[in-house]
This record gives sequence, structure tokens and C-alpha cells, in this order.
Amino acid sequence: MRIIDAHLHMKNHEGFDDLCREAGHENSLSHLTGEFGRLGIRAAVVMGSSAHEEGEEALCRPGLFNLGGEARLEPYNYPKNVFFCAGINPEPVAAGKDPVPVLANYEAAARCPNCVGFKVYLGYQPYAPDDPVYRPFYELARRYDLTVVFHTGDTATAGGRLRYSHPLGVDEAAVRFPDVRFVMAHFGNPWLCDAAEVAKKNPNVFADLSGLAVGKPDAAGFHRRYEGYAAQLKTWLGYLDCYDKVLYGSDWPLVNLERYLQLIKSFVPEEYWDNVFYQNALRAFPRMAQALAKSEREGE
Repeated sequence: MRIIDAHLHMKNHEGFDDLCREAGHENSLSHLTGEFGRLGIRAAVVMGSSAHEEGEEALCRPGLFNLGGEARLEPYNYPKNVFFCAGINPEPVAAGKDPVPVLANYEAAARCPNCVGFKVYLGYQPYAPDDPVYRPFYELARRYDLTVVFHTGDTATAGGRLRYSHPLGVDEAAVRFPDVRFVMAHFGNPWLCDAAEVAKKNPNVFADLSGLAVGKPDAAGFHRRYEGYAAQLKTWLGYLDCYDKVLYGSDWPLVNLERYLQLIKSFVPEEYWDNVFYQNALRAFPRMAQALAKSEREGE
């Protein structure tokens, strides 16, 4: 089975080392690419870091720029099948700074062939999806045919603000920017019904199934322990009734890759596996589709 992991993270700090070990992995690129080969994961999309994270040095790993001081573009040194969404920091725009030099750095990132989108950290940053601070980034995404991924749903810390990460807010952005593609990460969890409706209503909105479990989930055990939740997820995926809109993502290193693949398979009818686990990521991130097609033509 062909697989694209449309949502994972790469960070070099002790916290991620611990998370990897708890999930049965090692926090290294060599280990991750080895797992890709073993599990048939042909490509992946790394979600960029953002300035809300304490001590975070880079806007995005792999390979973007440092917003702790002057922004700078770093070389891209990752495999050709690893793509990324640059993490958006809206604070300079919100503070009234001239957006032109701020956006120049993001535009430099957008020119990288392996940049396929932007990541907006709703809930961690106190702005709704349709807030004017994001408008210049959406316009840049439209210009470069990039996709905007929103964190939606629960936040990892108590300092997050859920009213900004509710998936209904994505509807406002989708309506105002109908020619920009948006992805709701984590299917708006726990607001599954709202996320399903936003994706169903808006042609330009996708949803990924990343981050619904952590550690080493067992599919059968998960369904027993979270019977009501599992039933709701199946119900609202059925309501959406469009498996062209749903992407597989793991949220690695929070979860064991092999176990999570089995878990998500248990929620998706087998006839839709190729769409959910592979084809839909190409539709949601057309720049990745173009790059992979080029690699195939060149025999890489």
C-alpha cells in the first residue's frame, strides 16, 4: 500500500527524544527514513515550528529561518521526499510592522521546491483563522500555489485558547479565500461534527487524521476503551461521505508509526485506503505531487 504521511514533526531537543522513545522510536532522521522504507511511506510533510514554542530556534525544521533575531534562510538538507509547511508567526504583522520585509522571508521559503504550504497554529496564537494578520500569508499561499494547514481542536498545553482553534473558524477563511486550499489538522478533534461539516461544505477544505492517539495504540484496545469516541469518528467520517477530503497523518513522534497506521485503517473502509493514505495528500499539496512526479520521471 502506498502511503504519504501528511503531518509529522522534526525537532532536535530532549522533549522530542522522550516522546520518540515512548512511542518506540528514535528521534533521528536516519531512524525515521528507515521506518519509511519498512512501512512503505513514500513521502512526508513536516509541519513547521512557530515562535510560540519556548526556546524554539527555527521557524521550521527542516531548513527555514530564525525569527529569534534577524530572519535568515537556511539550506535544505533533507531527503527529496520530505516536504514541509513553514510555520507562520503572525506577531510582527499584529504588532504593526511593515509586512513587506516579513513576507520576504516567507516568500524565500516558498521558493524552495520542497515547501508545500504554511502552518498556522490556531489556539496557540490568539487570532482566528479569518483575522487580518493572516491575510498577507494567505495571499502569498495563493501566489505560490501553497496550502495552508491549520492546527484545529485541542491544544497540547493549558495555555492554548480553544475558541481560536475551533474548526468552525476555518469556514470563515475558506469562504473569504475560496482559491486557497486549507487543511484542518487533527480533524478538529474533539469537534468532529463541526470539522466534518466545514470540510463537506467547502470545496477548498481538507482534513487530516493526525494526532488522534499517542504512544503505542492498539487498534482493538482503542476501540474498546474509547468506544463512544470511535463511534463518533466513524459517524462523522461517514457523514462527510467524501474520502477524497481526508488525509492520513501521524503527528510523529507522538505515536508509533506502524501502530497508528493500523488504527487509522480501522476507521477507513478499505476501498478508500489508496485515497486517504496516498492520493488525497497529492490533491491537498499539489506542489508535492509535482515534485514526486518529477522524481519518478527522472528515475529517482
